[in-house]
Amino acid sequence: MRASPQVPYLDYKPRYDGGGFDAFPSRCGIDTDKLQRGDLGAHTIDSIIPFLQEWLFFGLLQEVFEVAHVPFRREDFVAKATAIPGQYRISTENLPKYLWSWTANTVWVRDNFGEFDHQKRRVEEVLKLSNLCLNAVIRLQAAQRGTEPATGPVLLSLAIVGESLDSERDTVFLSQREEFYGTLTWETPEFCRKLLLEAGCCMGEVNALRRDFPSVSSLYYLATWDRSASKADHSQCAETCLARQIDEKTYATKHTGEGCSCHHLPIDMTAIFNIVDQGRIPLILFSNGKVRVQQSPSGNIDEDTRPLPYVAISHVWSDGLGNTKANTLPRCQLVKIQQLVNALYQGVYGHRNEVPFWMDTLCVPLESIYRKKAIRAMSEVYMRAEKVLVLDASLQIIDVRAPIHECMMRVVTAPWATRLWTFQEGVLAEQLHFQLCGGTIRPTALEARSQTEGKSHIALANFLCRNKSATELPGESALLRLEIGNDMNTLFRSLRGNFSSPVYLSGVKAMMKILGGHHLRDISPFPNLVRERWGDFPGSTLYNFLPSVGIRTTSKAEDETLCLAGVLGLDVQPLLDCDRADRMKTFLSLLDTIPPDLIFAPGPRLQDAGYGWAATSFLGAIHEPLTQLIQASQLLQPGLLQARGLRVVLPGLRVRKSVLPESDVVFAFDGYLRMKLQLTPGGRWSTYNGSHGLMVVMSQYTERGAVVLLEERLEGTWYVKFQELLTVEVYESGFEQSVSAEELDDDTVWCVN
Repeated sequence: MRASPQVPYLDYKPRYDGGGFDAFPSRCGIDTDKLQRGDLGAHTIDSIIPFLQEWLFFGLLQEVFEVAHVPFRREDFVAKATAIPGQYRISTENLPKYLWSWTANTVWVRDNFGEFDHQKRRVEEVLKLSNLCLNAVIRLQAAQRGTEPATGPVLLSLAIVGESLDSERDTVFLSQREEFYGTLTWETPEFCRKLLLEAGCCMGEVNALRRDFPSVSSLYYLATWDRSASKADHSQCAETCLARQIDEKTYATKHTGEGCSCHHLPIDMTAIFNIVDQGRIPLILFSNGKVRVQQSPSGNIDEDTRPLPYVAISHVWSDGLGNTKANTLPRCQLVKIQQLVNALYQGVYGHRNEVPFWMDTLCVPLESIYRKKAIRAMSEVYMRAEKVLVLDASLQIIDVRAPIHECMMRVVTAPWATRLWTFQEGVLAEQLHFQLCGGTIRPTALEARSQTEGKSHIALANFLCRNKSATELPGESALLRLEIGNDMNTLFRSLRGNFSSPVYLSGVKAMMKILGGHHLRDISPFPNLVRERWGDFPGSTLYNFLPSVGIRTTSKAEDETLCLAGVLGLDVQPLLDCDRADRMKTFLSLLDTIPPDLIFAPGPRLQDAGYGWAATSFLGAIHEPLTQLIQASQLLQPGLLQARGLRVVLPGLRVRKSVLPESDVVFAFDGYLRMKLQLTPGGRWSTYNGSHGLMVVMSQYTERGAVVLLEERLEGTWYVKFQELLTVEVYESGFEQSVSAEELDDDTVWCVN
């Protein structure tokens, strides 16, 4: 871990006096209404920082804890600075104890509705005000840059404390009659981006982390990792990380150690060809220095009749476990892989000491005819495997006994979690194991460990309730032996899994995303019947999987649809048979339904007739918009692919004849409701002057739309040609000069080409 930056204690005067959180700024000459809009008045960002620390750190902590009758001591959050003698710094070392006490005190007011609701409302009020003001300052600071050195660390500390209190609020006020309130969104200061870069991330990785982890606490935690041991080459990276892309011409298989020069061991490829040709799965067993080829039986196999369990290896090629020239690996790698596979069954009654495995490097022939057959069976390989073992070099240096939040975050930020093919391999696994140093972990095991930590947290809260003057707190093992009583047991059942930091919660969400949107406790095992039935409703399953696929990358763009088809249970043969340039069109034609909001996904479009609405790829720059659009699409009628385009039911508008300006256009309906439509960068409305049938199709639940041109209206359906994307902003009062338009209902039927 890297050293944490010290946050200076600025000792602002006047100090927060507890005389009203909302009124304190005005007593200091600060207008909170203006502050929420990013208007600092006579202040600069640097000059207002001491006040913000006093109000949004000490004031916020005092207000939240004293509402819950937890005595607050400023001294608990100030310590001597080690970098500068005689100076003081901010410390959150005691924050967990305060959070535990907050939980404990709230337990006893759960049945006092008046007090419970008062505490809930008051905490919500102060957190919302803090969030609005702090976010405005952080956005302002990001736009200005060039602030004093102390400004970044202070803003980061305020965001982390606010987010921590906000996250704990969901736990504290959750009971059998309460639902989750949902946490606020806390902006990430630019200082956190600076820390990530200093930790060894490239700009592409920073962008990806900020996209995938909206939690400030999580990003700061990731910035404390020392990435100096990583040997990834970021010399070609810019806004996107390219360090894991491989070049088949220069690719080199690695040994287990830098000084090793052992030979590649041959494999009986004739046996591999025959097994693949028969539609069966080839397996590898390395024993007594020799590579033996076995096969898995074909047909339906259940737990009682499966004679040959095997492990499927899921790995990242950039770690050096691939081979572009032959189906071989060095002896040292074969020894290591076989040992790791065997270890999965160590001590398991009824299993042999040696277990065969499947690995693409060895079992997917390079010869085209057999390669296509092997790729067609890829999804079956991972579905039929008794276990899937993930080998990622960045994970194998992490102690399997590391804290749960570290294990979680290491997994979800590993290179394995960013690659396209590993998505299929992880989602289809019946038992998914991540290889760490000293053992493996499973998603379900992480869930179980979170329950243990949650019970420890509740036991500590109970201990504090009964021993409020205690100066020494028991350790976790002692806490778990404590009798926590009926009230606490009831609370544990309702709260378990929620006693977690923002870092852990971010890890859970990220784990769900990389494994197809499923909760950890549901990941493994998926019944084979359920996984096989995905192919019966591929369009519906696509709703869940596309946001997960959107964060992945691949060195071979043409593999995207192969992976998607495999995980959806579709036959990939039509994709293997068609030209690579036609794979996306062919893939879409295999779906029974299509998420309607996919027409608003960013990116270049297909040029084929009937497919002009479709993006050429689901990967790349469509992560956040795609997630929002797919979630919205679940509330809509499914889209149906027709000969002339995609049939969807969505709202929209028809532009009346008018001269359009260059920039953003405000359209007016009936002279009152106004809608501002902004084209994507580089777009100009004036290019549509003189166009016949200018229309806009709009997403019903997001702020996205598409410019289309009318071809014809036939039997109640608008047949239109896709042009470009736009964003929508609604105004309900007068605005600048506008263009007249006709609003179309939510149930308008379109066929978008």
